[in-house]
Amino acid sequence: IGKDNYEMFASPVEVDKDIKFEVDNYGTGLAPYFISLGLFVGALLLTNVYPFVQPAVHPTGIWRWFISKSTVPFVVWIFQVGIIVAVLTLGLGLHTESLGMFILITAITSFAFLAIVQMLTVIFGDVGRFISLVFLIVQLASSAGTFPVELIPDKLRALHEFMPMTYSVKAFRAVTASGDMSIITNCLMILSVIGIVCVMISLAFFALLYKRRYSKS
Repeated sequence: IGKDNYEMFASPVEVDKDIKFEVDNYGTGLAPYFISLGLFVGALLLTNVYPFVQPAVHPTGIWRWFISKSTVPFVVWIFQVGIIVAVLTLGLGLHTESLGMFILITAITSFAFLAIVQMLTVIFGDVGRFISLVFLIVQLASSAGTFPVELIPDKLRALHEFMPMTYSVKAFRAVTASGDMSIITNCLMILSVIGIVCVMISLAFFALLYKRRYSKS
């Protein structure tokens, strides 16, 4: 057996690589997935220490009640965005095509995830926390954060386009690799709409609760 045969058995197939958007390392490639995961988990953890509905004092109006219960989530939102941006860009040196856009994506993603968790917890209470956890698991499996969407099982692939994390992962990938503003803009619009709709549903539920509990007292 000659040298050519050895090389043939060692490398029977040659792969032609067509790299479109190269990233610095493996961590950068997985960062969009884990940033999204961290933001949703942060929202979930808040439900363990903060009551999203129960007022500290007798509420005097729907808006005051809603705003008072949204103050802590707002602080957590600011805290999450600041910590993630500082740790990833300054601490770990994560490359971004635009730091300002990275901050905006992180802020809107955090807002959307907090709004989802708040809505589910406000409406369903402790059951809502469990629903949020199940929703997170479904998103992790269907958002194509670790593998291409083509490799996801068919049943989960059908959910891919309906998962908020799908769009956060796409947006973070774009800002850390391709810089494609059309993808970023589309994803941010979808996440913003999801967040606003969830906030409006939470507000409507607060109005219903106020009418039932306090409007006649």
